[in-house]
Order: sequence, then structure tokens, then C-alpha cells
Amino acid sequence: MIVVFGHAALLHERRTATSFLGGIVDAGTIGVYFFFVLSGFIVVWVHRGDIGHPARAPRYAYQRVTRVYPMYWLVTLALFPVYFWVPDFHSSYDGDPLDVVRSLALWPARELPILSVGWTLTHELLFYAVVGLAIAAGRRTGIVVVSAIVAISAWKLAVDLGHPLLDG
Repeated sequence: MIVVFGHAALLHERRTATSFLGGIVDAGTIGVYFFFVLSGFIVVWVHRGDIGHPARAPRYAYQRVTRVYPMYWLVTLALFPVYFWVPDFHSSYDGDPLDVVRSLALWPARELPILSVGWTLTHELLFYAVVGLAIAAGRRTGIVVVSAIVAISAWKLAVDLGHPLLDG
């Protein structure tokens, strides 16, 4: 709900140039961090027994791909007419077919995907890839990979939230 209120605040502020609910939901981005942390925890928890077992990597990849892409493609394809007929709809629209391919693949890019909220999925897929590598690697290497990701993520979160020890 924090993310929903955060999006509502953004829309309200863009349309009215006034603060939404007195700015009380300005910290709505914390919901995005919470989503990534929760999602990462769930994926690692569910697949903890797979880490270090390369034979399980194809099944893991299939599960992750089928969880993300079908619905994303369905909604994105529904937006195609608007994307192509209303160029102002998409801030980075320049008619480049490669933008469409990158968007459908959820390949990281400077531009938002056609379905703009898909930017979160590009990050999610990168995390899935890292966990996939941990599964495909030996047990010890897999645990090191997951531990490194947790440490880097905690550091990034601390930097983004302005932790006082990281204020140079």
C-alpha cells in the first residue's frame, strides 16, 4: 500500500502542483525498497535448497521466466497502440524498434519500458539471474554469491536512505 500511495502522490503532485496529503507519503519510495527486500528474501528462501545444485538451474529459470514475462507481455502488448499512436505517452519515444525489443525483454536501459512500472522487473530479473548463478555454481560459491548480494544490497539501501556513517 505504501507504493500505491506513493504513486498516487506522484500523480496528484504532477497534475495539481500541490502536496498530496501534506507530504505524508513522500517517503513512499520506502515501499519499493521493502518490495525488493521481501521479494529477494522469498526467492532465496524458496530456493535455498537449490543453491549449489546445478541440475536444478533450468527448472528455476523456467519458474522465474514464466512468473514474470507472460503477464508483463500481455499488458505491454495492450499498450502498444497507445505507445505508437501517441508518441508523447512515452517520454523516451523516438520510433526505435530496438526500444520495443529492449522493453519486451526487460533489458536494463536508460529509458523506461513501454509499461513504465516494468523498471522494477528489470531489477528483479537481474536478481533472479544472480540467484540462478548461485544455483548453478557449487554450494560454497553459491552461498558466497548470495551473501555478497545481500551485503551490497544493504550497503546500497543505506546509501540511498542517507545513513549518517556513509555521508562522506
